Amino acid sequence: MPPPGHALSHRWAAGGFVALLALATAGVTAPVRADQRPLATEAFSTAAPPNAWVAAATAGALSKRTTALPCLTASTDVLLTPLRGCAAGSPGLPPAGDVPGAGVLRLTDNQNYEASIAVDHAPQPYDVGLIADFDMYMYSKGATNAAADGVSFFILDGSASVSTPGAYGGGLGYAPIGGIHGIPGAYLGVGIDELGNFEQSLTDGSGCPPPPSLPLPSPRVGARGPGNGTTGYCLLGSSGVLPGPLDSPAQTTRSPAVRRHVHIVVDNPAAPTPHVTVSIDFGSGLAQVLAAPLPPSPPATFQVGIGSGTGVNNAIHELSNLSVAEVVQPVLTMLKSHQGSFKPGGSGSYTLSVGLMSNGLGETQPVTVTDDLPAGLTLASLPSGQGWDCSASAVGTAKVSCRLTPTSPVTAGSVLPTITVPVTIAADATGSVQNTATASSPDAVGPVRASDTVSLDTGLPLWLIILVIGGGLVVVLTPAVILRRRL
Repeated sequence: MPPPGHALSHRWAAGGFVALLALATAGVTAPVRADQRPLATEAFSTAAPPNAWVAAATAGALSKRTTALPCLTASTDVLLTPLRGCAAGSPGLPPAGDVPGAGVLRLTDNQNYEASIAVDHAPQPYDVGLIADFDMYMYSKGATNAAADGVSFFILDGSASVSTPGAYGGGLGYAPIGGIHGIPGAYLGVGIDELGNFEQSLTDGSGCPPPPSLPLPSPRVGARGPGNGTTGYCLLGSSGVLPGPLDSPAQTTRSPAVRRHVHIVVDNPAAPTPHVTVSIDFGSGLAQVLAAPLPPSPPATFQVGIGSGTGVNNAIHELSNLSVAEVVQPVLTMLKSHQGSFKPGGSGSYTLSVGLMSNGLGETQPVTVTDDLPAGLTLASLPSGQGWDCSASAVGTAKVSCRLTPTSPVTAGSVLPTITVPVTIAADATGSVQNTATASSPDAVGPVRASDTVSLDTGLPLWLIILVIGGGLVVVLTPAVILRRRL
């Protein structure tokens, strides 16, 4: 493949853009829930986007691109900053561009070997869940066998400096192809690919297990993980056959082309099993097409972006109505400790302490704590704690269940009243026991778990072992002394 060309870089003025995004349908902002913080809403319909972005593009040697990408279709001013207008005469556009208010962000023309990205460079702490919604158009393939390649949405390390996109073609501006580098600081990339190369081994970096081989064209949605340069970017998951087409390759203008609304949910990385899910509206409402696990070891901060690419095959790729919000939830914490002798046949107790991290929301929903006691322990009496209802627990069994319903909002950073769990130890219990409790609420990141291990006291001092040896010899062992005497 031809090598990538030069980079174009611009930055928008002020504004903070954190995560990904919530817009329901074209031009209509979805209602924001109490656990979402709206950060930016960008329709790309005029020539004056307000947020802080860096835009970059590359073109292979065979590209016939004559305009800077990405570009705003509501302007023909190629000197416009921070995002340029699309040059007069760009394919599929009126001579004077789109009417202001009816424009979109063009990511590629219908030319070969293009890649472009738009990235927000304002790093944000990565301790939130993310939601992304946008509309996309894929149409007007050139003189090629199939339309290609698609659109990407990605999360990068907030400390990464980005001035060029990843590979064109199936790289979609995120992943590598051959010796062409992927985007730096990559953490998660979602590719919506009308040809299917984003999900193939062609866009693997080194160190990846081979993904399933699929015939082309095979329109898919896939997720790829972390990478730098030509290492990583491994496939995390791929959709099956999609319920409808992603594109309108025979249409030469946007107005008759299909508009696909995309909805992406990225769980808080602190959740026990965080996932990214992707849903697309193919005309009958959103249909989930992908669920893939998030990669481990997320960056401390993040930035987000969108991208696109063409290769041997091409199409016009455009995006509009991007809205940005971070999903902030209560984040529960829990500590667990034990008290008492824990002798076989005796008793002891556990203390459970549930709190809320200061970087999350306060809690208004009921908090539930459950604890299935390990073998050898049973509940001696009902657990107790101010405000906790533990009546669902069962004395004499291993079942512990307590619930606290706040009478007023619990502020972030505070600690709930502790729970005391009295237990009875079986007479034949030996060794050590590990006890794990779980805390959860309907709206919190979680559930969260805490464990405590206690060694059972057998009644013999650790410093004394007596062995009776034939002939009546008694040997008393202490850490440093062996005493003998004849009985």
